[in-house]
Amino acid sequence: LGDWVVSSDVYPQGLAPLIAHVRSRGMDFGIWVEPEMVNRDSDVVRAHPDWVLHASGYEPVMARHQLLLDLTNDAAFAHVFAQLDALLRDHDIAFVKWDMNRPLIHATSADGAAGARRQTLAFYRLLDSLRSAHPRVEFESCASGGGRIDHAVLSRAVRVWTSDCNDPLERQHIQRGTGMWVPNEMLGMHVGAKKSHTTGRSQSIELRALTAFFGWMGVECDPQKLDDHDRGVLRDAIALHKRHRSLLHSGDTVRFDLDDDSALAHGVYATDRTEAILAYVQLQTSPWLVVPRWRIPGLLPDRTYTVTPLPLGTSGGIGHTRPEWMSSPVTCTGRELAVVGLQPPSMWPESGMLVHIRS
Repeated sequence: LGDWVVSSDVYPQGLAPLIAHVRSRGMDFGIWVEPEMVNRDSDVVRAHPDWVLHASGYEPVMARHQLLLDLTNDAAFAHVFAQLDALLRDHDIAFVKWDMNRPLIHATSADGAAGARRQTLAFYRLLDSLRSAHPRVEFESCASGGGRIDHAVLSRAVRVWTSDCNDPLERQHIQRGTGMWVPNEMLGMHVGAKKSHTTGRSQSIELRALTAFFGWMGVECDPQKLDDHDRGVLRDAIALHKRHRSLLHSGDTVRFDLDDDSALAHGVYATDRTEAILAYVQLQTSPWLVVPRWRIPGLLPDRTYTVTPLPLGTSGGIGHTRPEWMSSPVTCTGRELAVVGLQPPSMWPESGMLVHIRS
């Protein structure tokens, strides 16, 4: 970190062959960088130890084998800009994941002034400079989830990385909270590996895909390691997401208050309230013998809607019968959905379903 040049030891022919291969597969090429970070064993630290953000008279605090570059130092700022500018100028890079994986400990400049706010403002200025120089490059703001997400970033990045935790049970809560002020279309939501690297839990491909469905959907598991079933579910989930993406990323996000605390429900309403896609997720075993009704307010009360399940999720459970609306489409008014609601099935824990409502 800090020496933002392509390593000839790792890439003797540079990045061009790798980029060409990725593009030959019909994809854009993206790169992952941590511009504010630097390793102690780097050319830039050896040449400019004064560029490291730390309190005068104290040794810099290491975290994750990293130190922080003081972007409020004009020379350090110019160095980082020049390195990244050259990287983007010389390569066909369409996307930059801008990471920051350690806290601002000893956030003071060489002059002793408090540095956290100044460092953040310098980060904005650096990002603005690169966006101005490379207007076609898309930037994601990432910092283990949340560390570089703020209102100022939302005007500069095309998306943010919601969390390094891809466990869908955790993600349901994380995305519900972050989505209070960040729109779905900017929230990075990925289908992670079966076994989460942050919790050690394993979940079905159906729940992982359903949890990633509403946001900027991505895949963070190795497709070559998927069996035929999981590969088919993932393929169909991506196709379903693309089919409904115009609604998912233009409508109004809604969150439902359920009587069953073991479940979460949320979704998106079209702005004209003619259509909605909703998710009902059973996080834990329900304490209810008969699951409480799911009331869906906010649609047009006198409009007639058709309610159908979408083919993503696993709604099986202990019940021997499923509600009628899950077997064949039913029609009801917006008032009926708000007052009477839908009867959810009794689902296994760690499962969920999608519902499509259309007038």
